[in-house]
Amino acid sequence: MNKSILAITALAIVLPLFTGCNGTTGEITVAVGEKNFETVVVGIITPGYSGDVAIDVAYGGEVKYTKAAQTSDEVANVDIKYSDFCVGNGQYTFKVSAGGEEGSGTYDVKKFVASVYVGVSNNTPDNNHITIELIPLPSTYSGSGSFDMMQISGSGTWSIEYPAGTTVKSGAWSLDGTTLSRLTIPVEKNFAAGSGQYTVRASFDNYCAKSNMGIREDPNSNNHITI
Repeated sequence: MNKSILAITALAIVLPLFTGCNGTTGEITVAVGEKNFETVVVGIITPGYSGDVAIDVAYGGEVKYTKAAQTSDEVANVDIKYSDFCVGNGQYTFKVSAGGEEGSGTYDVKKFVASVYVGVSNNTPDNNHITIELIPLPSTYSGSGSFDMMQISGSGTWSIEYPAGTTVKSGAWSLDGTTLSRLTIPVEKNFAAGSGQYTVRASFDNYCAKSNMGIREDPNSNNHITI
């Protein structure tokens, strides 16, 4: 059996492991899919060639990440973290160059968080708690399908300020990408430092976002409460 047939057979085995998009351009075949909530995997076939390959990840026509890899027996499966390339929802192009040939595949991201809605209420049965609601919100998404709220993964902090700028209570929160798309947190009122207006703040480190991208509070947040 020749190497090209072996390579195609190998990719046929790899592809069922993930869902995504693929394409064939020139002599190189590229398939992209999600490996887990933090990582995509790029499947590559380079018929007649084994060695160095270059992967460029582009969004909106701009390259956001470049990675060097190698094919062995004309095949490679390359892991790339969302935090290396993801800057928004929509379609990304993964272009592979090797041995004078190019190929590309596309992949739709549907779970990038642009902001966090912060809500707070005083309506608890025992009147001894307040309730903080934290909801990650998507950036604009115009690709196929819909934004996948149930696949959001990340962690962050929340704090209660009184007066504004002075923290009287704080905590951590997280979403695991499998069970929740929002979080409701009951907080005892033992933090109260006096009567007046309290402000709830929140931050979120979206695992599906290029490193060091700040996630802001949604401007429509209802994050003030009078005690």
